[in-house]
Amino acid sequence: MKIQGTYTFNAPQQTVWNALQDPDILVTVLPGAQSIEEIGENEYASVMKVKVGPVGGTFKSTIKIENIAEPNSYTLAISSKGPLGQAKASGEVNLTAVDDAHTEIQYTGKANIGGRIASVGQRLIESTAKSVIGKALAQLDDTIQDTQASA
Repeated sequence: MKIQGTYTFNAPQQTVWNALQDPDILVTVLPGAQSIEEIGENEYASVMKVKVGPVGGTFKSTIKIENIAEPNSYTLAISSKGPLGQAKASGEVNLTAVDDAHTEIQYTGKANIGGRIASVGQRLIESTAKSVIGKALAQLDDTIQDTQASA
């Protein structure tokens, strides 16, 4: 499965970069996220509740951030397991300043999914993934806006 997309934030590039690196912010904006904690340098453990169509469950993941080129890009390596299956994913995140007050994020990724959750079909998994990413980015943008307004 491949996922890609773009989103434009109403914030400067460094501000968006900082938010994307903050587990305390990410746990509040990722739908279904229950915890994200640092377990090593640029390595995190997370617990998320995921529902794809009629199938749902809790997944534990390890997330590694690599090839960091602050504030422009990084790659992700994600490994998830739960009672309903497993997933291995990798992706690239690129940030580009549109102007002094706006930043575009471009993301691309691929995932291999197995187990019962894979039985719901790739099309449903892809649409759910795109929806979750879209909601997370919009919520992150709102959180950044709230933070900037109160600063």
